[in-house]
Amino acid sequence: LHRLEHALAKRKGLHLGMIHGGQSKEARGYALRLLDPRTMPDGPVVVLGTPASGSLGLNLTGAHTVIYLSNDYSLKTRLQSEDRVHRPGQYQPVSYFDVIAVGPQGQRTIDHAVMKSLRKKEDLATLTTKAWISLLND
Repeated sequence: LHRLEHALAKRKGLHLGMIHGGQSKEARGYALRLLDPRTMPDGPVVVLGTPASGSLGLNLTGAHTVIYLSNDYSLKTRLQSEDRVHRPGQYQPVSYFDVIAVGPQGQRTIDHAVMKSLRKKEDLATLTTKAWISLLND
């Protein structure tokens, strides 16, 4: 999260905020204002965060593109995080993208198993050890 923030901070004209655990109220408030249609600035905005930190009770309808670089194993966390942008007050089509890691020769990784389960609306947080071993072997 912080490496991406550092890389994006170099972009001129970009309004950049973060939502994550342990941050100050001021920093969190700034990030939330960036994605509130009533207070968002003109120009490009990026708010970085973790799905769990931004999953409940936030209205981020100023955004219309969501990119997940990693996922939580909880289906509830994913669905709640998606609903922060796609909710009443959203007037644009919303797009969701997932970046999925691959091995050095393009091999499938655990990211593939996570995405497959999330698409099927399965909650990986409830899987047994046997089920995890099966996913990893696939």
